[in-house]
Amino acid sequence: MPIGLPSSSNPFLGFWFSVTIPNVTTLAFAEAALSDISVSTTNYREGTDDLGVRTLSGLVSYGNVTLSKGLTSSLELYQWVNSVGDRGGANVRRNISIALTDGKKTLANWNLIDAMPVGYQTSAMNAANTEVVIETLVLSIGRMERTV
Repeated sequence: MPIGLPSSSNPFLGFWFSVTIPNVTTLAFAEAALSDISVSTTNYREGTDDLGVRTLSGLVSYGNVTLSKGLTSSLELYQWVNSVGDRGGANVRRNISIALTDGKKTLANWNLIDAMPVGYQTSAMNAANTEVVIETLVLSIGRMERTV
């Protein structure tokens, strides 16, 4: 393929994305850091294996997802985090979608299954600068699926 022509192997730009959280309307996030995926392994050697071991896959685990946005008067994210402690974690898990777009169509989509808030933070406030205060939400997830 000649240089400069678009192809399906061109990397996507990461600045057009949307986050959908059921029952939350404030979704203008500035940053989304997706989870890492790791698979535990076990080395196994059968009695008939002369020189080596086999690696067997174990449990799949997912790291946390971090979402950041400018702080507004909305309390929806803050109240969602607090509801975890209020209800002992019951009925606080949600299935979240993060869609990467080119401004018109979805290029990639990640479904975060059983997401639950496990952290919340606001950035420092400083009278010497004019930076936007950022609120950050940290989510634990049960599973992540990529589609598209």
